[in-house]
Amino acid sequence: MRNIIGKLDLHPASVAAMLLVFIGPLLLMPVSSYAFLLMLALYINIAALSFYDFREFRLPNILNASFFLIATWISYMNGPYAFEHHILGALAGAGLPLLLNAAYKYFRGRQGIGMGDIKFLAGS
Repeated sequence: MRNIIGKLDLHPASVAAMLLVFIGPLLLMPVSSYAFLLMLALYINIAALSFYDFREFRLPNILNASFFLIATWISYMNGPYAFEHHILGALAGAGLPLLLNAAYKYFRGRQGIGMGDIKFLAGS
């Protein structure tokens, strides 16, 4: 089998399953043009983050920042309560893992979770 992704040697069935997982939800997205474009941008960003993390084991800041901005814009478009809940969720999504990471670092002497993961949790 030809080496498809970096150092990994994937079976064609695995590649087909991954494509189904990433392309299948596109069929379930809303059809209105503006909402579809926002959801498509968010979906492409998450797919890029997933593939990059799968290959490199890191999440680039530019993809995390664009994910956060797109998700924040979508919540803003859904009304003030959704926007407030998104901001509170971002604080909790980053705050709790930061506390757990600090505790882990105190007891083990090294980080337990990467900062890219914490930024991704803040965006979601």
